[in-house]
Amino acid sequence: MKRIPFNFDWKFIEGTRRHADSSRNYEIVDLPHDFIINKPRTPDSPGGASSGFFPEGYGTYIKEFDVPKEWEDKIILLDIDGAYMNSEVFLNNNKLFHHPYGYTAYQVDLTPWLIHDITNVLKITTQCFLPSTRWYSGGGLFREVGILIGGKQYIHPWDVFVTTPEVSPEKAVVHAAIEVTNTLSKECEAELRVYIISETDQIVAEDQCKILLQGDGKTSVSFELSVDSPLLWDVDETHLYTLKIVLKVNGEVSDESETVFGIRKIEIDAQNGFRLNGRKMKLRGGCIHHDNALLGACAFPKAEERKIRILKDAGYNAIRTAHNPPSRALLEACDRIGMLVLNESFDMWRTPKNPLDYHLYFEKWWQFDLRSMVLRDRNHPSVYC
Repeated sequence: MKRIPFNFDWKFIEGTRRHADSSRNYEIVDLPHDFIINKPRTPDSPGGASSGFFPEGYGTYIKEFDVPKEWEDKIILLDIDGAYMNSEVFLNNNKLFHHPYGYTAYQVDLTPWLIHDITNVLKITTQCFLPSTRWYSGGGLFREVGILIGGKQYIHPWDVFVTTPEVSPEKAVVHAAIEVTNTLSKECEAELRVYIISETDQIVAEDQCKILLQGDGKTSVSFELSVDSPLLWDVDETHLYTLKIVLKVNGEVSDESETVFGIRKIEIDAQNGFRLNGRKMKLRGGCIHHDNALLGACAFPKAEERKIRILKDAGYNAIRTAHNPPSRALLEACDRIGMLVLNESFDMWRTPKNPLDYHLYFEKWWQFDLRSMVLRDRNHPSVYC
């Protein structure tokens, strides 16, 4: 699926649920946006010192838009990389989704609810009620939001899994496991073409096959491609490749997908410890939280990259994301810069550390959130655990 940014010109309203409508006072904001960071601190903040004495709040984001002609006959998904927290998504007054956790990405299918001849109104509400964490959480749509566009048969970005089971300086084997979604009830024949593209835009491997897509579901297919003399991903030299997939149905392109990955081999055992591409390596690093100091919890790509570069210059080669999955922008920076990542999921399970923290939702939501973390992040070469 093609991803386009959906970050600009949102109406933001702070207040209670009954005040969150576009006819009242609002400000225009761009995403990422943290509506807590500029609020005045107070000694009686319910979060206390852990949250920097910032207050809590309820934020509503409204986006009004017309449906572009190129969206017609397409599948349209809203892609939210993180919203703190208890976010609810409404389109044209229809409630589509509720997501408690603030640190995992999720998608919402907008297709059935879009209206093509009027202005559509998308509304996302968020809550930052304290105490909910042992650190500064921020609040609102503090990570990027996008729109995913695909045909009636499409490849979701999380349905591509790239691994490198064989790695050497002479040759690498790249395994690509792909799931193709068919939204129509009828089976149909399709053709898949896959390409591995180097940093210099050279096709270094390719393959193709024909498959029968089952109706109303997903069909799995896999490829094994060989890359001669591969450039390996390492913390010192971060070579990246792109897996491009072209899906054709009835001879026409229904969808295209691109996944960035690295060719590398990670081994961990009791005798040799951690090895990257056969080289023993000590992991030198520490734990980092998701905020960006005075910018609050906003995951601006440049700010995420700056944070990783500072740590890299200080001698780090690894980080642990304390205590939640990071933004996609941070992982992309780690891929480019060469920073290994221990990707943490939750701060707790069933036992609370704060009255309003994730323990309230763990029993019902842990599988959804863990799946989100794994599927979104599994192709990043920087992620090792």
